Amino acid sequence: MKLPSKKSIFNSPVKVAIVVFVVVFIVALLILSLSDCQSQTTAEGPPGTSVDAAPHTEESSAGESAAGESPAGESSQTPQDLQAEPDSESDQDLETDQVPDEAAPEPVEVESITIVLSAVAYAKGAEITPDVIILPEDAADKTFTLISSDESIISRSLGRWTAVGEGEARLIAEAPNGVTGYVTVSVYIALEDIVLRSDELTIHRGESASIYFELLPENVTDKTVSFSSDNVNIAEVSEYGVVSGIEPGTAVISVFAGEIERRAAVTVIENVTAIEVSTDRRSYLAGDEGQLLISITPQGATRADLTVAVSGTEITLGGDDTFKAVSHGEVTVTVTAANGVEGVHTFFVVDLEILAEEVFQLTNLEREAGGLHPFEASEPLSITALVRAGEIIEEFSHSRPGGRDFFTAFTENDVEFTVAGENLAAGHRTPEEVLRGWMDSPGHRANIVNPSFYYLGVGVAIDEDGRLYWTQAFTG
Repeated sequence: MKLPSKKSIFNSPVKVAIVVFVVVFIVALLILSLSDCQSQTTAEGPPGTSVDAAPHTEESSAGESAAGESPAGESSQTPQDLQAEPDSESDQDLETDQVPDEAAPEPVEVESITIVLSAVAYAKGAEITPDVIILPEDAADKTFTLISSDESIISRSLGRWTAVGEGEARLIAEAPNGVTGYVTVSVYIALEDIVLRSDELTIHRGESASIYFELLPENVTDKTVSFSSDNVNIAEVSEYGVVSGIEPGTAVISVFAGEIERRAAVTVIENVTAIEVSTDRRSYLAGDEGQLLISITPQGATRADLTVAVSGTEITLGGDDTFKAVSHGEVTVTVTAANGVEGVHTFFVVDLEILAEEVFQLTNLEREAGGLHPFEASEPLSITALVRAGEIIEEFSHSRPGGRDFFTAFTENDVEFTVAGENLAAGHRTPEEVLRGWMDSPGHRANIVNPSFYYLGVGVAIDEDGRLYWTQAFTG
């Protein structure tokens, strides 16, 4: 007998899948349920604490108490009960651990740092005293560090900050929490003095000249300079220190730099149009002292810019246009103004013996030119001529002082003669001049070319004004 065959639910794949889906669904429901239970058992205590849920106990009708009370000998408290009524010292300790005291205030931090200085620029060598202000005022830690960004400009030594070099640097302050503040400081080389090349200047009207000066030290930082005139009607000055002469007179030009002022006196003079030069005497003996006489035109012009040059024989120039004659010869003095105008004067330093000898030689040249025998020198006759030269300074005449005849001078000096003659002259400066004057005069020329005369004496004298007096004494 055949038994009926058994059918299994696993014989079909579709049925297997359905079973698996159902199992998975049930597992998922169980997991969700467990999560909900866990959330409900978390204690509702103070924030930051957790308390386990009280264990579930069976209720007892005998010992049941209201409002969650437990039978005698047992304690059942909610988390709220644990907070409100601790039963023991340990519970109090537990509560203390679980509820912290009121939090201490946070320390006040530095928010800003400001550096205050008495100036933003300091001269090299000056002391710098920074004042550091920290805010807020109730900051817990007000300590700070202060440094220089460039020790070659600002440095600290022996507790003091000092400006040590030209340039710019920062003083930087920093608090412990990293807050910083700074100030920029300029260090400069201070001006010590203004040195003028000259405190006097002379210019002509219509001309210009510069005020020359030097700032000390040479590396001073601020080289700004300004100028002013106390009388612009006499002299003006430009921003570059160029002075222009407006009218004759004197003005003061001021040079300013920093707090220093220096002054120069500027004299404006007229332009020279003419110069006349002379001396206080016509001629001088070697060793005599003399005076140059210089006059200029126009009247308002001055001699401040005149130069004096000497050529010819030697003289020694002194102050105030004085001089000393040194040796025999012709002297030429040239006086020149700055604008080129010149004045020239010629005078002589004389040796009287040399002059007499030159006249003697020139006279014999004239004799030889006329085919005549030359004169011979005679010492007694030369002495006689010199005596007469001195006499005609007092009275220019062929008569001697007192009215005596000139022949008496011959006899007084033991001059022997059979015929005699005399030539006189005054004011001529050179032997050439005097001889030319005599030769141009018929009466004087007749003595020079007289064939009856064989001997000649020449005398030269000079008066206090330097005027020369000349004599020729002839005998035959």
